[in-house]
Amino acid sequence: MVVVIRRSRLKLGKIALAFVIAIFFSLQAKVASAHILKTDGSISMNLHIEPDHSPIAGETAYMFLSFNDTDGKFLLENCVCVFKVYEGNEEIESKEFDLELVEYVFPEINIYKIVFEGTPKEGEDFQSFSLEYNVRVERTSEKVQTETSDDPSYVYGVIVLVIAGSLIYKYKLVKRRGGDKN
Repeated sequence: MVVVIRRSRLKLGKIALAFVIAIFFSLQAKVASAHILKTDGSISMNLHIEPDHSPIAGETAYMFLSFNDTDGKFLLENCVCVFKVYEGNEEIESKEFDLELVEYVFPEINIYKIVFEGTPKEGEDFQSFSLEYNVRVERTSEKVQTETSDDPSYVYGVIVLVIAGSLIYKYKLVKRRGGDKN
């Protein structure tokens, strides 16, 4: 009987520890999409924004573009490509680009619509396109230094570790006393 109790408590302890570890890591996970793919007809574009796909208001955001044309006709150097930024319905920026890197400083925390439009230069033949993305700017330079301390998931992680430590300590204490005491 004692052997059965010890084995079941050992199994229960391992299950509890695995559960606590799973909770800890799930609280630490941040949801982020590193790339956003949009398509207009035969043209598709993959957008990646640095830093960490989370632009910082007042600092340069770097937008890396990767184009694909299922018709095989699109080349960036043969495109009159325009980058536009909208705050609400108001266009606040419009500029041509000819590289697969666009830099922009988002002025403040907000949700912006950015649009990449392209038409073929004279004599070129590919489908015109317009690709829209919503970009959420949630941080400012001042928040970067305090972000980890303000994030409540770290508090939850510490609480989970304290609980896990307590459970392990209690389990070992019960094991040392012969398995019959709580």
